[in-house]
Amino acid sequence: MLITASIHRRLVKGLCRPLISASPRIATAILLPRQPARAVAYHHSPSSTPLHTSPPPRRYVTMLSTSSPAATAYTRVGVPDGGGPGSTRLYALLSSFVRDASLAPRVTELVIDLAGKGIPYGHRPEESPDLAHVALPDVPADDEVYAALRRRVLDLGMDEARTERMARALQWRATAPPDAGRRTRRPGSLAMQADDDSRFAAEWQLTAGVLLLSFCENVDTLYLGPLEHGHLLLREYMLRANYGLLPQPRPLQKLRRVEVLTHDSYGWTPTVELGAHLQLVHRLPSLARLAVDNAQVYQPNWNLTAARTSSMTELSITHFDIDHDWVARMLRVPRALRKFTLSVGGVANTDGGMPMMSKAVVGRSLWRHRKTLTHVDVDLSIFTHDSGRVEEEEEEDLDCAPSDWELRLYGADYLGMDRDLAAAASSPGDDDAPPPHSAYGHTIGSFREFPVLMHLAISIRTLLGNKRIPLASDNNASDAPANPEPAGAPSALAAMLPASLESLTLYGYVRGDDASLDAQVDDLMRRKGGAVLPNLMDVRGVEETVEDIQMIFGDEPQEEEDLWQGLKRDLSWKKVGEEDKKVQEDEED
Repeated sequence: MLITASIHRRLVKGLCRPLISASPRIATAILLPRQPARAVAYHHSPSSTPLHTSPPPRRYVTMLSTSSPAATAYTRVGVPDGGGPGSTRLYALLSSFVRDASLAPRVTELVIDLAGKGIPYGHRPEESPDLAHVALPDVPADDEVYAALRRRVLDLGMDEARTERMARALQWRATAPPDAGRRTRRPGSLAMQADDDSRFAAEWQLTAGVLLLSFCENVDTLYLGPLEHGHLLLREYMLRANYGLLPQPRPLQKLRRVEVLTHDSYGWTPTVELGAHLQLVHRLPSLARLAVDNAQVYQPNWNLTAARTSSMTELSITHFDIDHDWVARMLRVPRALRKFTLSVGGVANTDGGMPMMSKAVVGRSLWRHRKTLTHVDVDLSIFTHDSGRVEEEEEEDLDCAPSDWELRLYGADYLGMDRDLAAAASSPGDDDAPPPHSAYGHTIGSFREFPVLMHLAISIRTLLGNKRIPLASDNNASDAPANPEPAGAPSALAAMLPASLESLTLYGYVRGDDASLDAQVDDLMRRKGGAVLPNLMDVRGVEETVEDIQMIFGDEPQEEEDLWQGLKRDLSWKKVGEEDKKVQEDEED
Protein backbone atom coordinates (compact mmCIF):
# COMPACT_ATOMS: atom_id res chain seq x y z
CA MET A 1 0.00 0.00 0.00
CA LEU A 2 1.44 3.38 -0.94
CA ILE A 3 1.71 6.04 1.74
CA THR A 4 0.83 9.60 0.92
CA ALA A 5 3.31 12.40 1.13
CA SER A 6 1.56 13.85 4.19
CA ILE A 7 1.82 10.56 6.06
CA HIS A 8 5.44 10.28 5.07
CA ARG A 9 6.09 13.77 6.45
CA ARG A 10 4.52 12.76 9.75
CA LEU A 11 6.52 9.54 9.74
CA VAL A 12 9.88 11.26 9.50
CA LYS A 13 8.88 14.25 11.65
CA GLY A 14 11.60 14.80 14.18
CA LEU A 15 14.08 12.84 12.05
CA CYS A 16 14.45 15.41 9.27
CA ARG A 17 16.04 18.12 11.39
CA PRO A 18 18.70 20.23 9.67
CA LEU A 19 21.92 18.24 9.97
CA ILE A 20 24.69 20.10 11.72
CA SER A 21 28.06 19.09 13.06
CA ALA A 22 27.56 16.55 15.82
CA SER A 23 28.48 17.69 19.30
CA PRO A 24 31.13 15.80 21.29
CA ARG A 25 28.34 14.23 23.36
CA ILE A 26 26.54 12.94 20.26
CA ALA A 27 29.79 11.69 18.71
CA THR A 28 30.50 9.69 21.86
CA ALA A 29 27.02 8.22 21.77
CA ILE A 30 27.64 7.07 18.21
CA LEU A 31 30.89 5.32 18.95
CA LEU A 32 29.87 3.77 22.26
CA PRO A 33 26.46 2.06 21.98
CA ARG A 34 24.04 2.97 24.75
CA GLN A 35 23.06 0.44 27.36
CA PRO A 36 19.54 1.38 28.46
CA ALA A 37 17.32 -1.01 30.32
CA ARG A 38 15.61 -3.26 27.80
CA ALA A 39 11.84 -3.18 27.88
CA VAL A 40 10.54 -6.32 26.22
CA ALA A 41 6.80 -6.76 25.92
CA TYR A 42 5.06 -9.44 23.92
CA HIS A 43 2.53 -7.27 22.14
CA HIS A 44 2.50 -4.93 19.19
CA SER A 45 3.81 -1.50 20.03
CA PRO A 46 0.90 0.97 19.81
CA SER A 47 3.26 3.65 18.54
CA SER A 48 4.43 1.65 15.54
CA THR A 49 3.82 3.38 12.21
CA PRO A 50 3.74 2.00 8.68
CA LEU A 51 6.85 2.47 6.59
CA HIS A 52 7.15 4.31 3.30
CA THR A 53 7.85 1.81 0.52
CA SER A 54 7.75 3.98 -2.57
CA PRO A 55 10.50 6.51 -1.84
CA PRO A 56 11.49 9.65 -3.66
CA PRO A 57 15.06 9.75 -5.01
CA ARG A 58 17.52 8.79 -2.27
CA ARG A 59 18.89 11.60 -0.12
CA TYR A 60 22.54 11.43 0.87
CA VAL A 61 23.46 13.06 4.15
CA THR A 62 26.91 13.86 5.49
CA MET A 63 27.66 14.98 9.05
CA LEU A 64 31.23 16.11 9.54
CA SER A 65 32.50 17.11 12.93
CA THR A 66 35.95 18.29 13.79
CA SER A 67 35.29 17.17 17.35
CA SER A 68 34.56 13.55 16.36
CA PRO A 69 37.43 11.06 16.49
CA ALA A 70 39.01 10.40 13.11
CA ALA A 71 37.31 7.40 11.48
CA THR A 72 39.33 4.57 9.96
CA ALA A 73 39.29 4.32 6.17
CA TYR A 74 39.00 0.80 4.75
CA THR A 75 39.38 -0.72 1.31
CA ARG A 76 37.88 -4.09 2.33
CA VAL A 77 35.02 -4.68 4.76
CA GLY A 78 32.48 -7.42 5.20
CA VAL A 79 29.59 -9.13 6.93
CA PRO A 80 29.93 -10.60 9.50
CA ASP A 81 32.48 -8.19 10.91
CA GLY A 82 34.53 -10.80 12.79
CA GLY A 83 33.55 -9.48 16.21
CA GLY A 84 30.85 -11.98 17.11
CA PRO A 85 27.10 -11.50 17.48
CA GLY A 86 27.41 -8.65 19.98
CA SER A 87 29.85 -6.65 17.88
CA THR A 88 29.03 -3.01 17.18
CA ARG A 89 31.79 -2.68 14.57
CA LEU A 90 29.44 -2.61 11.58
CA TYR A 91 27.23 0.02 13.19
CA ALA A 92 30.28 2.17 13.90
CA LEU A 93 31.45 1.73 10.28
CA LEU A 94 28.07 2.69 8.83
CA SER A 95 27.93 5.66 11.19
CA SER A 96 31.31 6.81 9.90
CA PHE A 97 29.96 6.63 6.34
CA VAL A 98 27.19 9.02 7.37
CA ARG A 99 29.55 11.44 9.10
CA ASP A 100 32.17 11.45 6.33
CA ALA A 101 31.07 10.89 2.75
CA SER A 102 34.66 10.25 1.60
CA LEU A 103 34.95 6.93 3.47
CA ALA A 104 32.42 4.68 1.72
CA PRO A 105 33.79 5.34 -1.82
CA ARG A 106 37.21 4.09 -0.67
CA VAL A 107 35.85 0.57 -0.14
CA THR A 108 36.63 -1.54 -3.23
CA GLU A 109 36.32 -5.08 -1.81
CA LEU A 110 33.27 -6.45 -0.03
CA VAL A 111 32.94 -9.81 1.74
CA ILE A 112 29.45 -11.21 2.33
CA ASP A 113 29.87 -14.61 3.94
CA LEU A 114 27.09 -15.31 6.39
CA ALA A 115 27.54 -19.08 6.13
CA GLY A 116 31.25 -19.15 6.79
CA LYS A 117 33.26 -19.19 9.97
CA GLY A 118 32.15 -16.65 12.51
CA ILE A 119 28.43 -16.85 11.86
CA PRO A 120 27.09 -17.32 15.39
CA TYR A 121 23.42 -18.00 14.98
CA GLY A 122 22.77 -21.49 13.68
CA HIS A 123 19.27 -20.68 12.47
CA ARG A 124 17.77 -19.06 9.43
CA PRO A 125 16.74 -15.49 10.26
CA GLU A 126 13.72 -15.42 7.96
CA GLU A 127 12.41 -18.66 9.46
CA SER A 128 12.58 -17.24 12.99
CA PRO A 129 9.46 -16.23 14.92
CA ASP A 130 8.08 -12.81 14.05
CA LEU A 131 9.83 -10.14 16.11
CA ALA A 132 7.20 -7.45 15.55
CA HIS A 133 5.81 -8.11 19.04
CA VAL A 134 9.09 -7.17 20.75
CA ALA A 135 9.07 -3.60 22.06
CA LEU A 136 12.34 -1.79 21.46
CA PRO A 137 13.61 1.27 23.35
CA ASP A 138 13.26 4.57 21.54
CA VAL A 139 16.35 6.13 20.03
CA PRO A 140 16.94 9.69 21.30
CA ALA A 141 15.59 12.27 18.88
CA ASP A 142 18.94 14.06 18.73
CA ASP A 143 20.79 10.98 17.39
CA GLU A 144 21.18 12.35 13.88
CA VAL A 145 23.39 9.52 12.64
CA TYR A 146 20.74 6.95 13.52
CA ALA A 147 18.14 9.16 11.85
CA ALA A 148 20.20 9.30 8.65
CA LEU A 149 20.69 5.51 8.63
CA ARG A 150 16.97 4.98 9.21
CA ARG A 151 16.04 7.29 6.35
CA ARG A 152 18.44 5.36 4.15
CA VAL A 153 16.67 2.12 5.06
CA LEU A 154 13.33 3.69 4.15
CA ASP A 155 14.73 4.84 0.79
CA LEU A 156 16.28 1.53 -0.31
CA GLY A 157 13.35 0.60 -2.54
CA MET A 158 12.43 -2.67 -0.81
CA ASP A 159 8.89 -3.83 -0.08
CA GLU A 160 7.10 -2.70 3.06
CA ALA A 161 7.58 -5.89 5.10
CA ARG A 162 11.33 -6.13 4.47
CA THR A 163 11.78 -2.40 5.03
CA GLU A 164 10.10 -2.69 8.42
CA ARG A 165 12.30 -5.64 9.38
CA MET A 166 15.45 -3.71 8.47
CA ALA A 167 14.28 -0.59 10.33
CA ARG A 168 13.63 -2.60 13.50
CA ALA A 169 16.97 -4.40 13.23
CA LEU A 170 18.68 -1.01 12.97
CA GLN A 171 16.75 0.26 16.00
CA TRP A 172 17.76 -2.85 17.95
CA ARG A 173 21.44 -2.38 17.13
CA ALA A 174 21.31 1.32 18.05
CA THR A 175 19.84 0.61 21.49
CA ALA A 176 21.00 -2.88 22.50
CA PRO A 177 23.95 -3.45 24.87
CA PRO A 178 27.19 -4.43 23.11
CA ASP A 179 26.98 -8.05 24.24
CA ALA A 180 23.37 -8.52 23.14
CA GLY A 181 22.84 -11.33 20.66
CA ARG A 182 25.08 -13.93 22.22
CA ARG A 183 23.22 -17.19 22.57
CA THR A 184 23.41 -19.28 25.72
CA ARG A 185 23.20 -22.99 26.33
CA ARG A 186 19.97 -24.57 27.43
CA PRO A 187 20.07 -25.67 31.06
CA GLY A 188 21.50 -29.16 31.32
CA SER A 189 22.20 -29.34 27.56
CA LEU A 190 24.99 -28.65 25.12
CA ALA A 191 22.47 -27.22 22.64
CA MET A 192 22.35 -23.47 22.13
CA GLN A 193 19.11 -21.61 22.59
CA ALA A 194 18.08 -18.59 20.57
CA ASP A 195 16.32 -15.64 22.16
CA ASP A 196 14.93 -12.44 20.71
CA ASP A 197 18.29 -10.68 20.90
CA SER A 198 20.08 -13.42 18.96
CA ARG A 199 17.36 -13.30 16.31
CA PHE A 200 17.65 -9.51 16.09
CA ALA A 201 21.43 -9.94 15.80
CA ALA A 202 20.92 -12.22 12.79
CA GLU A 203 18.53 -9.70 11.22
CA TRP A 204 21.05 -6.96 11.85
CA GLN A 205 23.75 -8.84 9.95
CA LEU A 206 21.47 -8.96 6.88
CA THR A 207 20.47 -5.32 7.28
CA ALA A 208 24.10 -4.24 7.62
CA GLY A 209 24.94 -6.19 4.46
CA VAL A 210 22.24 -4.34 2.55
CA LEU A 211 23.41 -0.98 3.87
CA LEU A 212 27.03 -1.74 2.95
CA LEU A 213 25.96 -2.53 -0.61
CA SER A 214 24.01 0.73 -0.78
CA PHE A 215 26.86 2.87 0.60
CA CYS A 216 29.91 1.36 -1.14
CA GLU A 217 29.43 2.50 -4.72
CA ASN A 218 33.00 1.73 -5.84
CA VAL A 219 33.10 -1.96 -4.96
CA ASP A 220 34.78 -3.83 -7.82
CA THR A 221 35.42 -7.17 -6.05
CA LEU A 222 32.80 -9.19 -4.18
CA TYR A 223 33.49 -12.34 -2.15
CA LEU A 224 30.10 -13.97 -1.89
CA GLY A 225 29.08 -16.85 0.37
CA PRO A 226 25.80 -18.79 0.13
CA LEU A 227 22.62 -16.70 0.02
CA GLU A 228 20.02 -19.32 -0.89
CA HIS A 229 17.39 -19.88 1.78
CA GLY A 230 17.99 -18.25 5.13
CA HIS A 231 19.18 -14.88 3.88
CA LEU A 232 16.29 -13.86 1.66
CA LEU A 233 16.35 -10.20 2.67
CA LEU A 234 19.91 -9.73 1.42
CA ARG A 235 19.32 -12.00 -1.55
CA GLU A 236 16.24 -10.02 -2.62
CA TYR A 237 18.14 -6.73 -2.42
CA MET A 238 20.91 -8.11 -4.63
CA LEU A 239 18.37 -9.53 -7.07
CA ARG A 240 16.66 -6.17 -7.39
CA ALA A 241 20.04 -4.49 -7.92
CA ASN A 242 20.99 -7.05 -10.58
CA TYR A 243 17.74 -6.54 -12.48
CA GLY A 244 17.80 -2.72 -12.20
CA LEU A 245 14.74 -2.48 -9.93
CA LEU A 246 16.19 -0.21 -7.23
CA PRO A 247 16.21 3.60 -7.09
CA GLN A 248 19.20 5.43 -8.49
CA PRO A 249 22.03 5.32 -7.71
CA ARG A 250 21.95 1.51 -7.80
CA PRO A 251 24.55 -0.60 -5.99
CA LEU A 252 27.20 -2.81 -7.59
CA GLN A 253 27.30 -0.91 -10.88
CA LYS A 254 31.12 -1.01 -10.88
CA LEU A 255 31.45 -4.62 -9.77
CA ARG A 256 33.93 -6.49 -11.97
CA ARG A 257 34.98 -9.61 -10.07
CA VAL A 258 32.90 -12.09 -8.07
CA GLU A 259 34.42 -14.96 -6.15
CA VAL A 260 32.04 -17.53 -4.70
CA LEU A 261 33.07 -18.65 -1.20
CA THR A 262 32.39 -22.25 -0.23
CA HIS A 263 32.35 -23.87 3.20
CA ASP A 264 31.64 -27.18 4.86
CA SER A 265 31.56 -27.35 8.66
CA TYR A 266 32.64 -31.00 8.63
CA GLY A 267 35.75 -30.51 6.48
CA TRP A 268 34.23 -32.37 3.50
CA THR A 269 33.58 -31.03 0.01
CA PRO A 270 31.18 -28.07 0.20
CA THR A 271 28.00 -27.95 -1.88
CA VAL A 272 27.25 -24.82 -3.88
CA GLU A 273 24.22 -23.57 -5.80
CA LEU A 274 25.88 -22.11 -8.87
CA GLY A 275 22.59 -20.97 -10.37
CA ALA A 276 21.60 -19.11 -7.21
CA HIS A 277 24.89 -17.19 -7.12
CA LEU A 278 24.87 -16.46 -10.82
CA GLN A 279 21.39 -14.94 -10.75
CA LEU A 280 22.55 -12.33 -8.23
CA VAL A 281 25.19 -10.78 -10.49
CA HIS A 282 24.97 -11.94 -14.11
CA ARG A 283 23.26 -8.78 -15.49
CA LEU A 284 25.47 -6.22 -13.73
CA PRO A 285 26.92 -3.88 -16.36
CA SER A 286 30.61 -4.10 -15.38
CA LEU A 287 30.83 -7.79 -14.44
CA ALA A 288 33.94 -9.34 -16.00
CA ARG A 289 34.94 -12.40 -13.93
CA LEU A 290 33.21 -15.12 -11.90
CA ALA A 291 35.32 -17.68 -10.03
CA VAL A 292 34.45 -20.60 -7.76
CA ASP A 293 36.77 -23.22 -6.25
CA ASN A 294 36.52 -26.36 -4.12
CA ALA A 295 32.90 -27.46 -4.26
CA GLN A 296 30.41 -29.89 -5.69
CA VAL A 297 27.12 -29.42 -7.51
CA TYR A 298 24.99 -31.87 -5.53
CA GLN A 299 21.21 -32.17 -6.02
CA PRO A 300 20.90 -28.49 -6.98
CA ASN A 301 17.61 -26.60 -6.68
CA TRP A 302 18.48 -23.69 -8.99
CA ASN A 303 18.74 -25.31 -12.42
CA LEU A 304 17.91 -22.36 -14.66
CA THR A 305 20.48 -20.15 -16.33
CA ALA A 306 19.68 -17.52 -18.94
CA ALA A 307 21.61 -17.65 -22.20
CA ARG A 308 23.53 -14.61 -23.50
CA THR A 309 22.59 -12.32 -20.61
CA SER A 310 25.98 -11.45 -19.10
CA SER A 311 28.90 -9.20 -19.97
CA MET A 312 31.16 -11.63 -18.09
CA THR A 313 34.33 -12.44 -20.04
CA GLU A 314 36.11 -14.77 -17.58
CA LEU A 315 34.75 -17.93 -15.94
CA SER A 316 36.80 -20.10 -13.59
CA ILE A 317 35.51 -23.37 -12.06
CA THR A 318 38.32 -25.24 -10.30
CA HIS A 319 38.67 -28.34 -8.09
CA PHE A 320 35.05 -29.24 -8.66
CA ASP A 321 32.68 -32.17 -8.78
CA ILE A 322 30.42 -31.07 -11.64
CA ASP A 323 28.52 -32.74 -14.48
CA HIS A 324 28.91 -31.72 -18.11
CA ASP A 325 25.36 -30.33 -18.17
CA TRP A 326 26.21 -27.83 -15.45
CA VAL A 327 29.35 -26.80 -17.31
CA ALA A 328 27.10 -26.19 -20.32
CA ARG A 329 24.66 -24.18 -18.17
CA MET A 330 27.43 -21.89 -16.99
CA LEU A 331 28.97 -21.45 -20.43
CA ARG A 332 25.70 -20.36 -22.02
CA VAL A 333 25.33 -17.27 -19.78
CA PRO A 334 28.17 -15.03 -21.08
CA ARG A 335 27.63 -13.32 -24.41
CA ALA A 336 31.33 -13.39 -25.33
CA LEU A 337 33.72 -15.35 -23.13
CA ARG A 338 37.47 -14.63 -23.36
CA LYS A 339 38.96 -16.81 -20.62
CA PHE A 340 37.74 -20.18 -19.37
CA THR A 341 39.23 -22.40 -16.67
CA LEU A 342 37.83 -25.80 -15.63
CA SER A 343 39.32 -28.52 -13.46
CA VAL A 344 37.30 -31.49 -12.22
CA GLY A 345 38.64 -33.55 -9.34
CA GLY A 346 40.44 -33.22 -6.04
CA VAL A 347 37.11 -33.29 -4.21
CA ALA A 348 34.65 -35.94 -3.05
CA ASN A 349 31.03 -36.40 -4.04
CA THR A 350 28.55 -36.70 -1.17
CA ASP A 351 27.22 -39.98 -2.55
CA GLY A 352 30.61 -41.23 -3.74
CA GLY A 353 31.43 -42.00 -7.34
CA MET A 354 32.22 -39.70 -10.22
CA PRO A 355 30.35 -36.91 -11.98
CA MET A 356 28.93 -37.54 -15.44
CA MET A 357 31.30 -35.91 -17.89
CA SER A 358 31.10 -35.84 -21.64
CA LYS A 359 34.06 -33.94 -23.04
CA ALA A 360 32.07 -33.53 -26.23
CA VAL A 361 29.39 -31.50 -24.39
CA VAL A 362 32.10 -29.23 -22.96
CA GLY A 363 33.63 -28.83 -26.41
CA ARG A 364 30.32 -27.99 -28.04
CA SER A 365 29.63 -25.39 -25.32
CA LEU A 366 33.03 -23.79 -25.87
CA TRP A 367 32.38 -23.66 -29.61
CA ARG A 368 29.78 -20.94 -29.05
CA HIS A 369 32.59 -18.70 -27.76
CA ARG A 370 35.18 -19.73 -30.34
CA LYS A 371 35.38 -16.25 -31.92
CA THR A 372 36.29 -14.56 -28.62
CA LEU A 373 38.16 -17.13 -26.48
CA THR A 374 41.83 -16.24 -26.00
CA HIS A 375 42.63 -18.44 -22.96
CA VAL A 376 41.41 -22.00 -22.27
CA ASP A 377 42.62 -24.11 -19.34
CA VAL A 378 40.81 -27.46 -19.01
CA ASP A 379 41.86 -30.39 -16.81
CA LEU A 380 39.51 -33.37 -17.20
CA SER A 381 42.25 -35.89 -16.54
CA ILE A 382 40.24 -37.95 -14.07
CA PHE A 383 38.12 -38.98 -17.06
CA THR A 384 41.00 -39.67 -19.44
CA HIS A 385 43.26 -42.15 -17.67
CA ASP A 386 40.72 -44.97 -17.55
CA SER A 387 40.06 -46.31 -21.04
CA GLY A 388 37.15 -48.35 -19.68
CA ARG A 389 35.03 -45.28 -19.05
CA VAL A 390 32.52 -44.62 -21.78
CA GLU A 391 30.96 -41.19 -22.19
CA GLU A 392 27.56 -41.72 -23.75
CA GLU A 393 25.53 -39.16 -21.79
CA GLU A 394 23.24 -37.19 -24.05
CA GLU A 395 23.34 -33.42 -24.12
CA GLU A 396 20.48 -31.93 -22.10
CA ASP A 397 18.11 -29.48 -23.76
CA LEU A 398 18.74 -26.39 -21.68
CA ASP A 399 16.08 -24.38 -23.52
CA CYS A 400 13.18 -26.62 -22.57
CA ALA A 401 10.29 -25.22 -20.53
CA PRO A 402 11.18 -24.95 -16.82
CA SER A 403 9.32 -26.91 -14.19
CA ASP A 404 6.99 -25.12 -11.78
CA TRP A 405 9.57 -25.54 -9.01
CA GLU A 406 12.39 -24.10 -11.13
CA LEU A 407 10.20 -21.18 -12.17
CA ARG A 408 9.22 -20.49 -8.58
CA LEU A 409 12.84 -20.33 -7.43
CA TYR A 410 14.06 -18.24 -10.35
CA GLY A 411 11.00 -16.02 -10.62
CA ALA A 412 8.82 -15.83 -13.71
CA ASP A 413 9.26 -12.06 -14.02
CA TYR A 414 13.03 -12.34 -13.72
CA LEU A 415 13.13 -15.10 -16.33
CA GLY A 416 11.05 -12.96 -18.68
CA MET A 417 13.44 -10.04 -18.24
CA ASP A 418 16.40 -12.31 -18.97
CA ARG A 419 14.83 -13.63 -22.14
CA ASP A 420 14.08 -10.10 -23.31
CA LEU A 421 17.70 -9.13 -22.67
CA ALA A 422 18.97 -12.18 -24.55
CA ALA A 423 16.74 -11.43 -27.52
CA ALA A 424 17.93 -7.82 -27.64
CA ALA A 425 21.58 -8.89 -27.48
CA SER A 426 21.32 -11.64 -30.10
CA SER A 427 23.02 -11.34 -33.47
CA PRO A 428 23.11 -13.59 -36.55
CA GLY A 429 26.48 -15.01 -35.45
CA ASP A 430 24.90 -16.44 -32.30
CA ASP A 431 23.22 -19.12 -34.41
CA ASP A 432 26.57 -20.54 -35.50
CA ALA A 433 25.91 -24.12 -34.39
CA PRO A 434 28.81 -26.38 -33.36
CA PRO A 435 29.62 -29.56 -35.24
CA PRO A 436 27.35 -32.52 -34.43
CA HIS A 437 27.93 -34.44 -31.22
CA SER A 438 29.18 -37.44 -33.21
CA ALA A 439 32.07 -35.41 -34.63
CA TYR A 440 33.62 -35.11 -31.15
CA GLY A 441 33.61 -38.75 -30.14
CA HIS A 442 35.25 -39.07 -26.72
CA THR A 443 37.25 -35.83 -27.02
CA ILE A 444 36.72 -32.15 -26.36
CA GLY A 445 37.07 -31.56 -30.09
CA SER A 446 39.37 -29.51 -32.27
CA PHE A 447 40.40 -25.93 -31.49
CA ARG A 448 41.55 -25.34 -35.06
CA GLU A 449 38.63 -22.97 -35.76
CA PHE A 450 39.15 -20.81 -32.64
CA PRO A 451 40.74 -17.88 -34.49
CA VAL A 452 41.94 -15.78 -31.52
CA LEU A 453 42.92 -18.54 -29.06
CA MET A 454 46.44 -17.75 -27.84
CA HIS A 455 46.93 -19.80 -24.68
CA LEU A 456 45.80 -23.40 -24.18
CA ALA A 457 46.45 -25.71 -21.21
CA ILE A 458 44.91 -29.16 -21.53
CA SER A 459 45.47 -32.90 -21.17
CA ILE A 460 46.60 -34.54 -24.38
CA ARG A 461 44.01 -37.27 -23.79
CA THR A 462 41.26 -34.68 -23.52
CA LEU A 463 42.20 -33.64 -27.04
CA LEU A 464 42.85 -37.07 -28.55
CA GLY A 465 40.66 -39.39 -26.50
CA ASN A 466 41.47 -42.46 -24.45
CA LYS A 467 42.21 -44.97 -27.18
CA ARG A 468 45.71 -45.59 -28.44
CA ILE A 469 46.50 -43.85 -31.71
CA PRO A 470 47.86 -46.35 -34.29
CA LEU A 471 51.40 -45.89 -35.58
CA ALA A 472 52.54 -46.44 -39.13
CA SER A 473 55.07 -48.98 -37.83
CA ASP A 474 52.43 -51.15 -36.18
CA ASN A 475 52.40 -54.72 -37.48
CA ASN A 476 48.69 -55.10 -36.81
CA ALA A 477 47.14 -53.71 -39.98
CA SER A 478 43.65 -53.75 -38.46
CA ASP A 479 44.69 -50.94 -36.11
CA ALA A 480 45.78 -48.64 -38.95
CA PRO A 481 43.56 -45.67 -39.87
CA ALA A 482 41.04 -46.38 -42.62
CA ASN A 483 42.25 -43.30 -44.50
CA PRO A 484 45.97 -42.78 -43.82
CA GLU A 485 47.12 -39.16 -43.74
CA PRO A 486 49.05 -38.04 -46.82
CA ALA A 487 52.78 -37.66 -46.50
CA GLY A 488 53.75 -34.42 -44.75
CA ALA A 489 50.32 -33.84 -43.21
CA PRO A 490 50.31 -32.67 -39.57
CA SER A 491 49.57 -35.21 -36.86
CA ALA A 492 46.16 -35.32 -35.20
CA LEU A 493 47.46 -33.24 -32.27
CA ALA A 494 49.00 -30.47 -34.37
CA ALA A 495 45.95 -30.37 -36.63
CA MET A 496 43.64 -29.67 -33.64
CA LEU A 497 45.46 -26.47 -32.64
CA PRO A 498 44.77 -23.00 -34.09
CA ALA A 499 47.30 -20.98 -36.02
CA SER A 500 46.86 -18.16 -33.49
CA LEU A 501 48.18 -20.28 -30.59
CA GLU A 502 51.20 -18.79 -28.77
CA SER A 503 51.58 -21.06 -25.73
CA LEU A 504 50.57 -24.66 -25.00
CA THR A 505 50.70 -26.66 -21.76
CA LEU A 506 50.11 -30.41 -21.93
CA TYR A 507 48.90 -31.77 -18.61
CA GLY A 508 49.89 -35.27 -17.53
CA TYR A 509 52.07 -36.21 -20.50
CA VAL A 510 54.88 -38.60 -19.57
CA ARG A 511 57.35 -39.34 -22.36
CA GLY A 512 57.85 -43.04 -22.90
CA ASP A 513 54.51 -44.19 -21.47
CA ASP A 514 52.78 -44.35 -24.86
CA ALA A 515 54.71 -44.44 -28.13
CA SER A 516 51.72 -43.18 -30.09
CA LEU A 517 51.51 -40.04 -27.91
CA ASP A 518 55.27 -39.57 -28.17
CA ALA A 519 54.96 -39.54 -31.97
CA GLN A 520 52.16 -36.94 -31.79
CA VAL A 521 54.20 -34.69 -29.52
CA ASP A 522 57.37 -35.05 -31.62
CA ASP A 523 55.46 -33.98 -34.71
CA LEU A 524 54.01 -31.03 -32.79
CA MET A 525 57.45 -29.88 -31.67
CA ARG A 526 58.76 -30.04 -35.24
CA ARG A 527 55.90 -27.91 -36.51
CA LYS A 528 55.82 -25.17 -33.84
CA GLY A 529 56.80 -21.86 -35.38
CA GLY A 530 56.23 -23.26 -38.88
CA ALA A 531 53.46 -22.94 -41.41
CA VAL A 532 50.89 -24.91 -39.38
CA LEU A 533 51.54 -23.22 -36.01
CA PRO A 534 53.44 -20.01 -36.86
CA ASN A 535 52.91 -18.27 -33.48
CA LEU A 536 53.51 -21.24 -31.18
CA MET A 537 56.80 -20.70 -29.36
CA ASP A 538 56.17 -21.84 -25.78
CA VAL A 539 55.29 -25.50 -25.13
CA ARG A 540 55.31 -26.84 -21.56
CA GLY A 541 54.81 -30.38 -20.32
CA VAL A 542 57.01 -32.17 -22.88
CA GLU A 543 60.49 -32.47 -21.41
CA GLU A 544 59.16 -32.24 -17.85
CA THR A 545 55.76 -33.54 -16.83
CA VAL A 546 53.20 -30.97 -15.69
CA GLU A 547 51.07 -32.93 -13.23
CA ASP A 548 47.37 -33.05 -13.94
CA ILE A 549 44.68 -33.20 -11.28
CA GLN A 550 44.47 -36.99 -11.48
CA MET A 551 48.19 -37.32 -10.75
CA ILE A 552 47.86 -35.03 -7.75
CA PHE A 553 44.65 -36.32 -6.15
CA GLY A 554 43.83 -39.61 -7.85
CA ASP A 555 40.54 -40.54 -9.48
CA GLU A 556 38.37 -40.66 -6.38
CA PRO A 557 40.04 -39.37 -3.20
CA GLN A 558 38.29 -40.78 -0.15
CA GLU A 559 40.15 -39.48 2.91
CA GLU A 560 39.83 -35.87 4.03
CA GLU A 561 43.59 -35.35 3.97
CA ASP A 562 43.63 -36.43 0.31
CA LEU A 563 41.17 -33.73 -0.76
CA TRP A 564 41.87 -30.25 -2.05
CA GLN A 565 41.32 -27.98 0.97
CA GLY A 566 40.60 -24.80 -0.91
CA LEU A 567 42.52 -21.55 -1.23
CA LYS A 568 43.85 -20.12 2.01
CA ARG A 569 43.85 -16.37 2.36
CA ASP A 570 42.90 -13.56 4.64
CA LEU A 571 39.65 -11.73 3.89
CA SER A 572 39.49 -9.65 7.06
CA TRP A 573 38.86 -5.93 6.96
CA LYS A 574 41.73 -4.05 5.36
CA LYS A 575 42.67 -0.44 6.02
CA VAL A 576 43.68 1.96 3.29
CA GLY A 577 47.38 1.44 2.53
CA GLU A 578 47.51 -1.90 4.37
CA GLU A 579 48.91 -4.98 2.67
CA ASP A 580 47.03 -8.30 2.59
CA LYS A 581 48.06 -10.59 5.41
CA LYS A 582 49.83 -13.78 4.48
CA VAL A 583 48.04 -16.93 5.55
CA GLN A 584 50.31 -19.68 6.86
CA GLU A 585 49.77 -22.88 4.92
CA ASP A 586 49.28 -26.02 6.98
CA GLU A 587 52.46 -28.08 7.04
CA GLU A 588 52.18 -31.58 5.68
CA ASP A 589 52.91 -34.43 8.07
